[in-house]
Amino acid sequence: MKRVYTSGVFDLFHVGHLSVIQKAKEFGDYLIVGVHSDEDVKSYKRSPIISCEQRCEIIRNIKGVDEVIVAPLTPNNDASFYQKHKIDIHVAGDNMEHMYKLPHKMGIMRYVPRNPLIDSSSIIKKLKV
Repeated sequence: MKRVYTSGVFDLFHVGHLSVIQKAKEFGDYLIVGVHSDEDVKSYKRSPIISCEQRCEIIRNIKGVDEVIVAPLTPNNDASFYQKHKIDIHVAGDNMEHMYKLPHKMGIMRYVPRNPLIDSSSIIKKLKV
């Protein structure tokens, strides 16, 4: 059984998020989705609009998702994260290639195309207009 991992903020969940999750599932049999904590997101972006608990609940209810965890932004310096969760493949959008040095070095990193026409930041900008 291949265990696949993907992660994200998943704030203001949209079809771009759904697409990455669906594509990640195609790489294996068991899909673990990591959701970044409110504190981690605030450290590099902005405060999430939807709480981590609610974002986890949304992801938990997506067909094909087998497990949801609150996850570190990038487990780059800690191979034990991959061992603990028995991760065989780590999947991310192709706009994130610069972030995943360790899984790339481990040979488990895969990238999928993301939809450049939609992201949460664009949705927020539209709401402000």
